[in-house]
Amino acid sequence: MRAVAIVALAAQILAGGSVLAADANNQAPDSDWSASLGVFGAFGPEYEGSDDIDVSAFPLVEITWRDRVFIGTRDGLGINVIKDGPFTLSTAVTYAFGRDQDDSGDLNGLGDVDGGAMAVIKGALELDAVDVSAQVAHQFTGDDTGFLGTLGVGYTFASRQGWFLRPGVSTTFASGDHMDAYFSVNRIQSARSGLAVYDADAGFKTIGADLTTGYRFGRGWSIFGNVSYDRLIGDAADSPIVRDENQVSAGLGLSFSF
Repeated sequence: MRAVAIVALAAQILAGGSVLAADANNQAPDSDWSASLGVFGAFGPEYEGSDDIDVSAFPLVEITWRDRVFIGTRDGLGINVIKDGPFTLSTAVTYAFGRDQDDSGDLNGLGDVDGGAMAVIKGALELDAVDVSAQVAHQFTGDDTGFLGTLGVGYTFASRQGWFLRPGVSTTFASGDHMDAYFSVNRIQSARSGLAVYDADAGFKTIGADLTTGYRFGRGWSIFGNVSYDRLIGDAADSPIVRDENQVSAGLGLSFSF
């Protein structure tokens, strides 16, 4: 599976799993540091728009200092610029993995989309069990893949016995450069791949829903799973690169918080 899909799933897992981590940390002595380490196995499309499934694994890492500086699978390396009650504004640098034409035979002749460092600005609001987030990400090294804007809403059901369940919905807007890089087919690519020439414009790329659940046991251990569904829409869905507009991914993870 393309690495970016695994990271996206890991982000959903950790977003819901933070409920368990926070509960575990609240029972531990006060410390400037908190951390969660684990492993995550997942299956999902070989690339965005593929109808073939691949399976892979990924480490989960989440380390924070004074609830201000963070590094991990979910958010990269960054800082919470504002953390005031239920509102958090953060900025970070993470990595966009790009796309390799060797990921699938359906990409032959399209060439690679180089990955690179990505700047992220994210705002999040937590109101009791409801969480709302908005994020803008732009790759600034490697290929010019433009920017992505993501809006998400979730609701967490948590029990005193250590269980949690978090359904969520989201949508993603992609710039023209991003759509060109991942969904357009120019004349040279068309000649090499046999696909029709196609020019994808900026617009909303996906709408989706996900469900994350988990259980804390022992002292700091958590097991959790996630299933997500994204529907490619607009110019992304109409691209000749896309074999299936319906994209389903799922994963299972184990972590230890301390």
